[in-house]
Amino acid sequence: IDAMTEEQTTYQQMRENSVKCALWLKQSLSTTFIITICTRHKMLEYIPFLASLYVGIIVNTWDEKNMKDKIRVMYFLTEYKPNIIFIDNDNYRQLNSAIQNINSEKENIKPPKIITFGRIEGVDSLESILNNDFEKSKIDEFSCEHISPSNLVATMFSPNATNYVDSKVHIRYFALTYPSNQEVPVMSSGDIGLWYGSLSWSYGVILTVRSIISYVTVVKCSKFSDENMYETIEKYKVSWVFLESKMCNQMYHTDIRMYNISSLKQLVIDDSAINFIDVQKKLCKTFINVSIIQVYSIAELCIIAAYQRNNQQFGSSGYVAKNIQLMVLDMELKEPVSSNIAGTIWYKLICKYCSPQTCKLQNFNNKWCCTEDYGYYAKDGEIIIIDKIKDLIKHGIFYLAPTKIENMLLKHPAVSEVVVLSVPCSTNGQNPIAYIKTEIGVKVTAWELMKFVADNLPDIYQLRGGLHFKRSMSHLPNGKIDRMRVTSNTYIIKSIGISKNISLINNIIVHLIDAMTEEQTTYQQMWENSVKCALWFKQLRCRKNVIAICTRHKMLEYIPFLMSIYVGATVNLWNKKYMKDNIRIMYFLIEYEPDIIFIDSDNYGQLNSVIQNINREKKNINPPKIITFGRIEGVDSLESILNKDFEKKKIDKFSCVNVEPMDIIAIMFSPSATSYPNSKTFIRRFALTYPSNQEVPVMCSGDIGLWYGSLSWSYGVILTVRSIISYVTVVKCSKCSDMYETIEKYKISWVFLESKMCIQFRTNIHKYDISSIKQLVIDDSTMNFINAQVVLCSKFINASIVQVYSIAEACIIAAFQRNNRRLGSSGYAAKNIQLKLLDVYSQEIVDPCRTGTIWYKFVFKWCCPQTCKLENFSKRWHCSGDYGFYKKDGEIFVIDKVKDLIKYRKFLLSPTIIENMLLQHPVVSEVSVGSVPSTIDGHHPIAYVKKKCGLEVTARELMKFVADNLLDVYQLRGGLHFKRSMSYLPNGKIDRMRVTSSSN
Repeated sequence: IDAMTEEQTTYQQMRENSVKCALWLKQSLSTTFIITICTRHKMLEYIPFLASLYVGIIVNTWDEKNMKDKIRVMYFLTEYKPNIIFIDNDNYRQLNSAIQNINSEKENIKPPKIITFGRIEGVDSLESILNNDFEKSKIDEFSCEHISPSNLVATMFSPNATNYVDSKVHIRYFALTYPSNQEVPVMSSGDIGLWYGSLSWSYGVILTVRSIISYVTVVKCSKFSDENMYETIEKYKVSWVFLESKMCNQMYHTDIRMYNISSLKQLVIDDSAINFIDVQKKLCKTFINVSIIQVYSIAELCIIAAYQRNNQQFGSSGYVAKNIQLMVLDMELKEPVSSNIAGTIWYKLICKYCSPQTCKLQNFNNKWCCTEDYGYYAKDGEIIIIDKIKDLIKHGIFYLAPTKIENMLLKHPAVSEVVVLSVPCSTNGQNPIAYIKTEIGVKVTAWELMKFVADNLPDIYQLRGGLHFKRSMSHLPNGKIDRMRVTSNTYIIKSIGISKNISLINNIIVHLIDAMTEEQTTYQQMWENSVKCALWFKQLRCRKNVIAICTRHKMLEYIPFLMSIYVGATVNLWNKKYMKDNIRIMYFLIEYEPDIIFIDSDNYGQLNSVIQNINREKKNINPPKIITFGRIEGVDSLESILNKDFEKKKIDKFSCVNVEPMDIIAIMFSPSATSYPNSKTFIRRFALTYPSNQEVPVMCSGDIGLWYGSLSWSYGVILTVRSIISYVTVVKCSKCSDMYETIEKYKISWVFLESKMCIQFRTNIHKYDISSIKQLVIDDSTMNFINAQVVLCSKFINASIVQVYSIAEACIIAAFQRNNRRLGSSGYAAKNIQLKLLDVYSQEIVDPCRTGTIWYKFVFKWCCPQTCKLENFSKRWHCSGDYGFYKKDGEIFVIDKVKDLIKYRKFLLSPTIIENMLLQHPVVSEVSVGSVPSTIDGHHPIAYVKKKCGLEVTARELMKFVADNLLDVYQLRGGLHFKRSMSYLPNGKIDRMRVTSSSN
């Protein structure tokens, strides 16, 4: 019965119409045949559905609302590849356009035959099929195809899915008559049933078949509202109602007492929403004499696994249904757990009603399968579902249900929609983070909502990851929020060659902001510019594929950098300061031999001159192609590359070169090097996503990040990639001196600094609001950082100050400080890193608090040992070149570089300790401590000091200063010499190997 028009269809009419459609279908059957049904006409959708059952073909059902979105239509077409589509005539044009778009993109699909509900000239309609002149004898004698129980009947997008991965429901023939599916709702001949979902709702398929078999009259309504439902129940004396759980929130606007609903015996709710307690309580108060039942099903099969009985507990999913076995396994141990202990829920089907010898269901019958749900059971066997396993948040030792936080936030009057996800945390593993869409015209702050959660839920559920507001949410075909897209409002960004694909980019999201000019660059602009550059590069034939970048333009340097990653080239990064020294330019040209150099236009003349000088000296190098940031007549510029006329299709369809994990993507002079030998950092592809490099700083979508180093600073490469993947906005500044002002203006979330910058904080911090900053991270390019750390802790009272310790040659973070930091420590070993300390002489492992050389090993648990080329790399222990010790609790302390140690008698002295002490003297500007041989003691420390301009001090005074403040072994027995100037390495450090030879 159509509740709106009161049109009625009898079983005889249903049979005739569906058999006619089946006879028509038989004329065009092939081995793999799929028909799609997408319509708002609920009085007609049964015809192609039943016809498909009769002839044994698969029906694929779409929700009619999906036709509004062409991208979604294209997704369904390419995902399900239907042969015939039954569709409303007013959606014909949209469907046809989507098919043409797919084929124009060379994603060739065989065009499906389109049948319309309603007439369109030149197009077959359902009406024309039913009006065909079928012989009456063929209709009367028609018999259904014999179908195996395990064959597919229908496939559709799951009503329970929270993302596109594993989102399909596959309904097999045995599900139509499976015992547990016959239990609820209770159906008797002559009953009147009501549900609002179309056939695209998986339960709609089961209910349609059950109602026909049980001779139940079904009332069809188009739009759900509580008023419409109460009116329909009263008018047609409805016996049972089956609702989608999302509808239950809409049932409290109308006074139910105005209607006679005494005919209603059962109100059944599906399990597409979890943690249904509050809604269930309201329903019980509203429907006093009605049995209210929530079912729990195996989503991928649409088999009811459990449902509530009359002695129900609020929030429970009831007891196990007929012919189903359930068990709960521990998340880690995979062993069955006792009652009231949470774990993963597993199921097994029991097909006792069919013969073991002949039934093809035996494969389903004998296997335990995971439901992908997390929950527990009470002592009496009642099942309680907590959440989806994939959505859980691992906070310390707890698994938190994001749905619990979401349901709490939805109680706040300002909240319209909400998704709770997780962000990495160095101390807790993961913290909850919320994304909120507010009600129109209602104002609320993030702090108010976070406090609301803190006041109403246990402490572990606090939103420690933060809370962000969204203008809109991305939804799945089932109407749920797409959890994988919520952090960005975009599809996943196609960059970095890290096996991530892109479909669309939202050009509203800003990635880069120039703090000086306030110029902004969006992800869309970044993608287009770097892809254009990559397309240009592919036209060249480079010998080694080494690309050098040297620029002060921080808003442009990303273009050739990302381009090099897309095309699988190696990027060689120079600091712009190198351009002041011709000798240094010659060193880099000869050492790295780049094919292309991207350089500022005002440095072009100097670079060209150096290349000519090298070739005059018969050090022939293949002249690199020079591209300038800024225009020079007769020279290619980055601007001219970006202005080339690239086809839009080539940009949109661009795909990255497949890069192996061990391939080198970047090479530069190490920020930790103290001399030229072994001074290179090689960043390999795996470093971009290595687990330890993801831990610090903690990045969340919507954060604002800040660092001052260019790409020539090795951490700059990692941070650039991580920020793009994490959808973090990055503020670019040229001068470190305005850091407080920048933090205040842009509400910076985290800062990553080179340790040498930390001595420049002289401004009064109390003049600025820096409350937004959560983390201040310091690199490990300076040893023995205690004094600077004390100053930082006094300035950044509420921020977490973290020093990292990394494997310099690979730019992999090996350890970092946690909240219980000790000053001077390098923290604890990071994820997927093993560290050990060996005695310098015996090479045996040392005990806690004993010094030795630090060795490391990578742990590649996340890749397959059989196929991963990293396996050989991970089996070996490598020396870090550093010297230190560890505490009993595993905390690491790095003392100095092994090669710089001074062997004094039986002691190994750290020159950095002496240098840091001398730098505390008001006259000392710079200092380098080396060693001189001694016939008695082996080696003695010797210091080379540069004084501050205009200040005087004697060597004796400085030697006494060291003797008064350090242990006797550190006395400058080798002497102290003054230097007018120091020789520097490209990283700005003093060149220890040249300091003794420079003129006094």
